[in-house]
Amino acid sequence: MSPYTPHNLGVVLHTLVPRPQVFVTGAAISEAMTNESIAVWEGFIKATGSPETILINLQGEPPVDGNWRAEIMRRLDAKYRNNTTSQ
Repeated sequence: MSPYTPHNLGVVLHTLVPRPQVFVTGAAISEAMTNESIAVWEGFIKATGSPETILINLQGEPPVDGNWRAEIMRRLDAKYRNNTTSQ
């Protein structure tokens, strides 16, 4: 039996300090579990007002080259790399 439940995920998210900014889901779990985890993440963001967050949903086809790590980094770069403020 898996220790995962939507409630447990919510408890973990609300306990982490500093607050998480990135949530990666979907590559190795069912579509139903992915949808549950996304709903929990969205509830966490709404409840905490965490700014500048990103959800990376890997549900579906793998990257063409099969490199999940590179795909995650590509998405993080797209969100954060050019998101700097002028000094």
